[in-house]
Amino acid sequence: MKKLLFLGAALLLSATANCNSSGSKSKYDGEAGVGGEATGQPSAMGGEASGDPSAMGGEQAAGAGARPRPTAGGGAAGGGDDAGQGGEAPDSSGTFSIEGTVYAPAGGEVEGTVVIGCAWLDGGCDDAKSQAIQIGESGASGPYALENLEAGPTYLVLFWKDMNDSGEVDDDDYVGVVADESGAARAFTSAAADADGIMAVQQEVAATAVPAELVGDWFAVSASVGATSEWRFAADGNASSAFTLNSAFCGGGAGTAINSQGVIAVDGDELTFSPASGQKTVKPCSGSSTTTDYFMNVRHLRWRVAASSTQAGTALYLTDLQDPDQIEAEFQKL
Repeated sequence: MKKLLFLGAALLLSATANCNSSGSKSKYDGEAGVGGEATGQPSAMGGEASGDPSAMGGEQAAGAGARPRPTAGGGAAGGGDDAGQGGEAPDSSGTFSIEGTVYAPAGGEVEGTVVIGCAWLDGGCDDAKSQAIQIGESGASGPYALENLEAGPTYLVLFWKDMNDSGEVDDDDYVGVVADESGAARAFTSAAADADGIMAVQQEVAATAVPAELVGDWFAVSASVGATSEWRFAADGNASSAFTLNSAFCGGGAGTAINSQGVIAVDGDELTFSPASGQKTVKPCSGSSTTTDYFMNVRHLRWRVAASSTQAGTALYLTDLQDPDQIEAEFQKL
């Protein structure tokens, strides 16, 4: 899935001479892979692409105004006003900008990273409206700005660093996407600041045997925002993740649910979750729910099982290794 999503970035580098370390822009040519309909994924936590927040009962979360962290614990998916759409309307010229910071994996640097504003259309990126720039400065993180994006399309923001200069997305390359706290790709239809992304090392993950103490269904609840996160680990390495945000304004199960299915590889106290598929289901306050396919990030986590800090028995503690803050989240066993 991830290789399909970043195939166009490889084509971009091989076909374009003016996407260089000075940060000059070029068009992104190629397919974006999995992601769902453009009108159905303005934000994993938001409403319709038109800006209607009714699916969340008037709220749109996990957007601009808060750095997106695909945290193990889920928790609040907070953002700014109209966060799912970016926070601001296009300017009078009919264009807008998306700005943020891209973070390299631990020990890496961002210089040479290609940042792609993918205008999602019919299952791919519209090369006439998409845009790409390249990070020219060194360091563990660096700012980016996609400017003069055309109002109308829904944009995904992708990151790719070709570590072996092959022009293809290979294992050990750095890849990433601006994501919400469930790990699902965010999408933008208007201006956004703080649209940060955390890259991971591209890997073909094969399932491994799972330690007995890790096997089971684990959940965390943030009652204050009506959010629930769940992980399910099977002994054979199959795994799934779920994140649900309930509407604060209407009952009947209204809200948004993000689900992904894949495998985990466990190496000591670290695990890698490689999703093979993902879905977003939106249930508005009135009307039928809709489900679309959704791109999900690979997740790199540190785990431990220890006494619960909130109740009797043991708990699973997960730390997102892709989060610079590396906050540990506690999960209870179902």
